[in-house]
Amino acid sequence: MKFMIKLQRASYKDGNSGKNKGWRTFGVLSGGAGAGLSSIALGLNDAGLAVGWSRSSTGYKAVVWENYQAPVATDLNLKIPVADRANWVLQYATGINSSGKIVGYGLKNGSQRAFLLTPLP
Repeated sequence: MKFMIKLQRASYKDGNSGKNKGWRTFGVLSGGAGAGLSSIALGLNDAGLAVGWSRSSTGYKAVVWENYQAPVATDLNLKIPVADRANWVLQYATGINSSGKIVGYGLKNGSQRAFLLTPLP
């Protein structure tokens, strides 16, 4: 699978598809319309999960695309415990490993910090 940026949104092409066929555009988060909507995939694991960021009228949010056949952006801020949501804004997911651990950075109490998200068993 190859990744590239196309029309300001993360896109991918299945390596088995014919020339100029098989392109899919990853979804963006809802919350606005127009030229400001964009997304970029920055990491991919062996299971086909992609991570990155999406920008809407509410700002930059770290996202995961869990189904590359119908790639809809899921806000990673909704995947952290409710008690931590008041302190964190996960903005950019930069990598994901084969265990599903996601790294990136965002704001904790207004200061830029790195994060590591570990999936629950």
